[in-house]
Amino acid sequence: MADVQLLFPTPIYHDQLDISDDERSRIQSYVEHLDWITDTDIHDHPNGQYLDVFDVLAHNPLSNLATIIDNHMHAFVHDFLRVSRKLTVKRTNSWANRHYLNDYCHEHHHSNSVFSGVYYLNIPPNSGPGIVFKRMGPTWTSDAWEFNLDEVTAQNELVHLKRVNTNMLLLFPSHLTHMVPASETDEPRYSIAFNYFVYGEIGNGTNLVHVSDRR
Repeated sequence: MADVQLLFPTPIYHDQLDISDDERSRIQSYVEHLDWITDTDIHDHPNGQYLDVFDVLAHNPLSNLATIIDNHMHAFVHDFLRVSRKLTVKRTNSWANRHYLNDYCHEHHHSNSVFSGVYYLNIPPNSGPGIVFKRMGPTWTSDAWEFNLDEVTAQNELVHLKRVNTNMLLLFPSHLTHMVPASETDEPRYSIAFNYFVYGEIGNGTNLVHVSDRR
C-alpha cells in the first residue's frame, strides 16, 4: 500500500498554561504601568505598542510565569528535539505587546536567536484569528515554481494559521516567518514574546565552537 512520509517537519510547540485569572490580572496590571512605545507600520501609521524594557520576564511580578516558560522551553528543546542537556538554553530577552483595534504585527522572524515564543496573556473575543506562519516556498519543489493547487492541505500549504487563546504558550524556531493579523476590537490584546539562545560547547572536531553566556 502506497504511503507518503513527510521529511524535515518544522516543530511548533503549544500548551495551555495553568495561570490563574488573578495572576494574569496582576501581570497585566503591572505591565500596563510600565513605559510603552508606539509602534508604526510601513506607512508610518501607529500600530500597537510594545514595552521599553529589555527582559520583562525578569521582573519580579512575572517570576512565576518566567519559570513556567523556562520549563516548557527546556521540555521542547531537550525532551522533544533531543538537544543535548550538556548545552544550556537560556532566555536572552522578552517584551510585551499591546494591540487595539486594527493593530497588527508585520511579517518577520527573530534574528540573533535560536528559539522564540509567545505567551498570550489576554486574548479578547474578536481580537484576531491567531498567528500566521509562512514559508517562502514549498519543500517539495523549487521556490521558483508556484503550482496551481486543487486543494490546500497540511502537506502543500505555504501559510498556516494557528488559532490562539488566553493562557496559551507557543514555542517555535526563531527563523520561522510569522505575523499577527489585525485586531477587530477596541479591547486590548496582550502578549509576552521572548527569545532563547543555546550556550556551551557546540559540535565537535573541526566544527567545535564554544558559545558563552557571560555578559
